[in-house]
Amino acid sequence: MIKVEHLTAEDFKEGKLKAVFPEVYNLQKIVENTESGMHKDQSAFEHTLAVFEHLKKALKTMRLPKQREKKILNVLAEQIQNYDGWQLLLYAALLHDIGKKFTIRKQGKYTFASGHELKSAEMLPKFKYRFGFGAQDLKYLERIVKHHSDVYQLVRNISKDEKNLQKYWKPFKKQFRKHTYGLLLLSYADLLGSSLQKTDRKEFVKRSLCYKKLMGMGS
Repeated sequence: MIKVEHLTAEDFKEGKLKAVFPEVYNLQKIVENTESGMHKDQSAFEHTLAVFEHLKKALKTMRLPKQREKKILNVLAEQIQNYDGWQLLLYAALLHDIGKKFTIRKQGKYTFASGHELKSAEMLPKFKYRFGFGAQDLKYLERIVKHHSDVYQLVRNISKDEKNLQKYWKPFKKQFRKHTYGLLLLSYADLLGSSLQKTDRKEFVKRSLCYKKLMGMGS
């Protein structure tokens, strides 16, 4: 059985995992240029690997109080079924954009992948036997993948309307409950693995601080 926590971006770049993760390698020819600046001449493959690596150190880079960090780690260490939350989050990082192969569209100089979250989530049951996911593992994974862009919208709303943070945060927290930490961490890694730091540094910093604030507030 593959140990996802032992995999590295280099393993993928060296082609060692083509037989195990063909869906990830299918993203090599998907090059994105989004109007938001999140992706600029960035292949979905390179982005996926960047998200995977950033996720591993995302919590440390936030420099949260030790007690908060410990609580988050304890939540992610909880066993879902055959995997714990952290292992499933790593799988989510690798699989969250596989639907872009089927949803990518180009309009003028920009690309769009509307609905890729749902398509990616719909593809997950095919991995059940490949990776030994239990029914609860799949349910957890599908929820994270399907809703990973919801966090992006949450952070955008808060960044534009900080004084009303709770108006956006409370409904999100209520909706996702035990998935809150995982969704925030994956979305933060998604930001770190994007092009935004180069295309709009100010916006990148603003969103990064928002993620840190939300993680510090807890779920």
